[in-house]
Amino acid sequence: MLPTDFRIWPFSALVRRIGAIPSTYTAAEQTLTAQIPIMIFPGGDHEALRPIYHAHRVDFGGRLGFLRIARAARVPIVPLGIRGSHFTAPVLVRSKTLASLLVQPRLIGVKRWGISLLGVIGAVALAVLAPLPWPVRAALVWFWLGTPFVFLPWVPWTIRMRIGELIVESALFALENPVETDAELLAALRQVEGAVQALVDSGGAAGRKSANAG
Repeated sequence: MLPTDFRIWPFSALVRRIGAIPSTYTAAEQTLTAQIPIMIFPGGDHEALRPIYHAHRVDFGGRLGFLRIARAARVPIVPLGIRGSHFTAPVLVRSKTLASLLVQPRLIGVKRWGISLLGVIGAVALAVLAPLPWPVRAALVWFWLGTPFVFLPWVPWTIRMRIGELIVESALFALENPVETDAELLAALRQVEGAVQALVDSGGAAGRKSANAG
């Protein structure tokens, strides 16, 4: 979770109750030292807000932090593929510019933002149906599009999760070299992304087989 989530009530209480930790190297090191496994979504806002037409594309946005954590702690990575979740809250557009224009995303530490289908529906409703002067309606639309509520899941959809084979650290990193290199981390990133992509693709194949069997 974003570090800001642990400083803003009621999010701070909620995220701690569900066992989340801040997305910092220090928190990860302390957790792994205590022999507690961590579930990480490496793509962060880049992946979570990808447009619906990229729903099944695994793209961590070139982020290497999770690999640095795994390498430093000498722990393996277990890939997890999730398919279908993007259809529960369809995102139409993703942009860094939106985060700045809407202001609120920047205040909570998010670098990218999206326009979701729910956001569009709500914006149209506010613009057309609210019995208010147009400057007030425009302000409400602007505020609404910058709130996290536009990404609430609302479309019924089947979500499939598949866990892959454990990838040992020696298969990802040259551990005999105490210093990490960009080339090493990028190669590991491609390997992990490929493993997760295979799980996402196999989740779709499993769903088609189930439908045919039914």
